Amino acid sequence: MNDSGSYTSSSTFTVTDAQFLASRIAAELTQVQHGYPGEDPTSDMVIDYAVEAALLLHHKLLKKAQYGYKKNGDWIFVLEYSADYLGNVTVNSSPGGIPLGANISGAQWYTFLTRHYNTGHSQEELDTINASIPVSRTSGVEPSYASGGNSETNSFERSGVGLNRSAYWVA
Repeated sequence: MNDSGSYTSSSTFTVTDAQFLASRIAAELTQVQHGYPGEDPTSDMVIDYAVEAALLLHHKLLKKAQYGYKKNGDWIFVLEYSADYLGNVTVNSSPGGIPLGANISGAQWYTFLTRHYNTGHSQEELDTINASIPVSRTSGVEPSYASGGNSETNSFERSGVGLNRSAYWVA
């Protein structure tokens, strides 16, 4: 018997995949908690940020999420996650390598999120998604980067969707 044919494979980005990527963010924010004890983010905040990221990633609404400390309107420590839905991120690193030693004295915890809005979702769908997000956000201005900082990168990927993470800090 001749067993021939063609086979195709496709990948669908599921809720579980989005939760996997969001768990990378949560793991790194937990490391921030341990590296900068006594400061935000709290454990509840980390969970809420992960839920927010998972929901937005799953619906291809997350463009960029930034979490860190700002002082005088500038980031002095920030973890920045940029979403890629085109399959350009092919490396799935382990979370970690969070820089320690940033001088966060007098700084405040701050997050900034940029969304994609041209995703083909109806207003009703967007309203439902937004109602599920546990983080309350308002309009704001993205902080600039304080001068004299250091940076490093990392990346996470699952089923063709990726997060490029850059870290920036001022010692």
